Amino acid sequence: MKIKIRYFFTCIFCAALSMVIQSTAQAQLTDTTNSGQRGAPRIYKYSARTGAMADATVADANNLSVININPAGLGLVKDLSEAQINIAQNWNNNLMLENFTLPAVRAGTHSFALQFAVHHDRGFETLNLLGRNSLPQPKITMVQLDIAYALTIKNVLSLGIFNNISYAENSIAYYWTFNPTFGVLYAPSEAISYGIAFRGLGRSPTYMVHSLSTTTLGSQHLPRSLELGGTLNYPTEMRKKPYFSISMANEKRFGEDGLWYKVGIEIKRIPYLAFRSGLLYQSATNTYAPRFGMGITSNVIEIDYTVSHSQDLFERYHQLGITIHF
Repeated sequence: MKIKIRYFFTCIFCAALSMVIQSTAQAQLTDTTNSGQRGAPRIYKYSARTGAMADATVADANNLSVININPAGLGLVKDLSEAQINIAQNWNNNLMLENFTLPAVRAGTHSFALQFAVHHDRGFETLNLLGRNSLPQPKITMVQLDIAYALTIKNVLSLGIFNNISYAENSIAYYWTFNPTFGVLYAPSEAISYGIAFRGLGRSPTYMVHSLSTTTLGSQHLPRSLELGGTLNYPTEMRKKPYFSISMANEKRFGEDGLWYKVGIEIKRIPYLAFRSGLLYQSATNTYAPRFGMGITSNVIEIDYTVSHSQDLFERYHQLGITIHF
């Protein structure tokens, strides 16, 4: 049975890869703008660890925050009794994001998780280490509720869906939007895993800054993307705790030329410390975006920090993550 599942997943992976390579592509306005006045709050809420590893962890079910990049990872996460808080500041326009991931539950082969987030202006202006904001600060508040579900098959294959409901408002208008993410994760061993995630159905809020005191709201169709990736842990023996992890992924954003190549590494050779780094590369525009981060780990609490400062991307940010193991 395991051989049949592995063969089935390999066929899906190869077919999806061929579809990605043959497709051509539109800018992902979730994290970019057409000008300094128009933009959209960050819909996809990656953790500090994922951010430090260049968002390449589509196949890495390390902790509950995997639901934001691949909801299928929920079915293979070992520790569901953890809660996580991520606080991010966009240095470009000083928008803040606080995301709360609650402990998940599992009933047989079914797993469920819940999280909520708040996006708002009036961030920590004095903590902008890059100087003044390069873009105007929109007057907007957005709250999000996320529900994730995963079905596990034979403890090696997981299918998942992540549903996001967003409510954005300011003094002028308000908008409700909804978008799902679909994922598959296959982990034939402790050492290696493969993942696929599809995003882009539904809509997201947008804003337009007219002056220091006026921001109008709208909504847009999300650009669709398909991401394929793998994660390798070393050492590969099950009795040993991995101290080196490398994740690689390719993302195709439909309507946009080229592919996004992502690679991230994590090293845990020093007790209670984790060092992380990653790189995003866009082949059509020759864009490089490095990421850096570290974590202080223990059996009870983990504190992670990430910085992304590339001027080639719309969003330059730093992020703090706190994970509590119950």
